[in-house]
Amino acid sequence: MTRRRALASIVTVTMALGLWVAPVTAQPAGTLVVGLVAEPVNLDPPQVTDLNSNRVGRRIVETLVTFPEESTQVVPGLAESWTISKDGLQYSFKLRRGITFHDGTPLNAEAVKFSIERQINPSHPAYKLGKYPFANFFFGNVRPSRC
Repeated sequence: MTRRRALASIVTVTMALGLWVAPVTAQPAGTLVVGLVAEPVNLDPPQVTDLNSNRVGRRIVETLVTFPEESTQVVPGLAESWTISKDGLQYSFKLRRGITFHDGTPLNAEAVKFSIERQINPSHPAYKLGKYPFANFFFGNVRPSRC
């Protein structure tokens, strides 16, 4: 057998084995593996102070409004629309219907109010649940309002 013929035989057998294995489909393992450059520090959105926590958090919580990847345009999230008062001090959000939390509790105005007030009201019972009272840095001059 010549070298050329031997090489052709090896290539043919290898290709045949590749075709025999190719139709096998992967079965879901039930586990999601995510690669990060560092561990998230905190998964409570008002307490997030690092990029990796933000990257992970954006995949597990939703916000009233959001930014698409690589954009600065504000688009609807849990709120399907919103209006801003003429003086820019009051925002009114129309919430999407049929949204529930992981435990089945419906998203409503009371839940949104609770979430916002825990970030800006130091006397709120859930104000400092995480490591960092970072939200006060952003919202320190915001006063709670009614829903």
